[in-house]
Amino acid sequence: MAPRTGRGGRNMQRKRIARAARTRGFSLVEALICLAVMTMATTVAMPNVARWLRDWQSSRAGQALRESLDLARVHALRTSARATLCVSADGIGCLASTDWSAGWIVFSDRDGNGLRGSDEPLLHVQPRLPGLTRIAAASGSTQRLVFLPNGLLNSTPTSLAITSAHPEVPVRRLVLNRIGRARLVTGA
Repeated sequence: MAPRTGRGGRNMQRKRIARAARTRGFSLVEALICLAVMTMATTVAMPNVARWLRDWQSSRAGQALRESLDLARVHALRTSARATLCVSADGIGCLASTDWSAGWIVFSDRDGNGLRGSDEPLLHVQPRLPGLTRIAAASGSTQRLVFLPNGLLNSTPTSLAITSAHPEVPVRRLVLNRIGRARLVTGA
């Protein structure tokens, strides 16, 4: 069959091109509706994302402290030497502070005095974590945690309360038992 070359053939071709041009994209109304739906979804989701982030910051602080405790305990067992965690804002030496939210260090305490000397190797530095008000023991007097060469904690069992800067985030407690094992507990 021969192709149409008359006026009717050109009209059909123009109609096909015009129809294809109309279906290539969004109209202004469709784009505005899409934008409105996305705006509403974002408005609903943003408070939940912010709440999740604040909760994650508090949880991450507890995990970081627990990892540091595990590191100190393992180091004490492997080297048969004391390992100490202490509050440190500069990442070099210990502070006479009970607020662990400033940051902390883990070091091999060769002389056993609980203070880091220049010849004592630094094992880990944890800088200040965002979104926290305070990390402190219930008694308020824990400046350092020392692991003995046998891996035991050189203090009575204790717990550190991790308090977020945001009141809606529950307080988390890092509970340490006598053998140096730590667990993270949410709530009172």
